[in-house]
Amino acid sequence: MDPPDFSEVRGKAIVESLAITFGLNLPSSVTLNDVEKRWRDRIALMIRCAETGEGIIREKDVLTRHDCEYDEEDLDWDYEDEVVEEKSKEITKQMMDAAIKFYRSCKKKINYRGQGTRSLKSMTRRFRWITSNRVLQSVITYGATGCYSDNTIHVFVGKSHIMSRATAEHFFKNVLFGGKVPATLLLILDLWPIFRDHAFIKSFAPPSTDLHIINIPPGGTSICQPADLSYNHQLKGIQKRLTSLVMFRDIRYRVSERDNLLKFASQAHWVIGSPRFKSFIAYGFYKGGFIHSKPPPFDGPKQFIFGAGISKPCSCSQEGFTVCPRCEESFCFECFWDKCHRC
Repeated sequence: MDPPDFSEVRGKAIVESLAITFGLNLPSSVTLNDVEKRWRDRIALMIRCAETGEGIIREKDVLTRHDCEYDEEDLDWDYEDEVVEEKSKEITKQMMDAAIKFYRSCKKKINYRGQGTRSLKSMTRRFRWITSNRVLQSVITYGATGCYSDNTIHVFVGKSHIMSRATAEHFFKNVLFGGKVPATLLLILDLWPIFRDHAFIKSFAPPSTDLHIINIPPGGTSICQPADLSYNHQLKGIQKRLTSLVMFRDIRYRVSERDNLLKFASQAHWVIGSPRFKSFIAYGFYKGGFIHSKPPPFDGPKQFIFGAGISKPCSCSQEGFTVCPRCEESFCFECFWDKCHRC
């Protein structure tokens, strides 16, 4: 790479442009040449990385975009229009959608399926969070399988299975307090540091909600956490029974595939949310000591949906697999779990 030509760089112009970039209102806009734009963007990136604690930067892959040959499709890309994601710690669904759209938009490099492809460096120049072949492969996989979503679940793409502060913020803002919120709400949480920050959580709640937050003491989850005492046991039981029946009946279905897991999570949540299982949900709060009235006898979700009713055939004439707890009809595996029956 040729050394920079500092004769083309006006330091004052770059500083003024940086000031505008970071929100300082100046009386007039600054016009930069291409070399000055690159220096401004490099310095802005270093400032943002220093602000977020990411002081170690791979200049070859991140700070420069002229270190290798361009894809021809990149020549019309306006560098100033790029949405920089340096501060983002999570990969959102919107970011993945934008990345796979750009990846497939190349018309010069075509794979055997007739789809456009791009190199890692081409993707990194456009999306700085794509820093390795592993991340790029996750984007390609995402594009190949799509991402199942419906009104029962909220899909959010992350780098880890562990909830970070950014993930928690997204959850409270868009899931817990993102829809209809009751006037009075009791939130039972464990002792994860974010969950102990009650002011942080309450900052996302509507002003009209009377929110009460309690944290379960160490070692108390298995004793008084309502979800652990009822809901989670049945959820895991349904998953195990579903997997066993798929294998026993030799149904060609990969339960562990991402979209299939999302469908299962959505359908299982819809099943357990049936009015039939109100007493079952209440039992977790009774056993945990939150209410004193013992709920009336009930059928567990797993026992009901995989009970004797599955002996009846589905309306499509296939063998019964699951009984719907809402309409009480028997459905085959494809109609209920793959097509996500709702009534």
